Amino acid sequence: MIINTTNGLSCNDRWFLASTSDNWGWHSFIDLSYLNDPDKDFIVNDCCFIEIELAHLCKRYHPSN
Repeated sequence: MIINTTNGLSCNDRWFLASTSDNWGWHSFIDLSYLNDPDKDFIVNDCCFIEIELAHLCKRYHPSN
């Protein structure tokens, strides 16, 4: 999520990766021209706030001896 520095608006997306997938990440999350648009206030004083929420879901294997 990229956060607008003046009013708290954000540009975000969700992405899920299965452990069997060999595809990592987005081809394009946000256009650079949109990010650099001074009216959007995503970059102020050469700073950009990026918020990341990461969840790791797993199934543990417990062998029964």
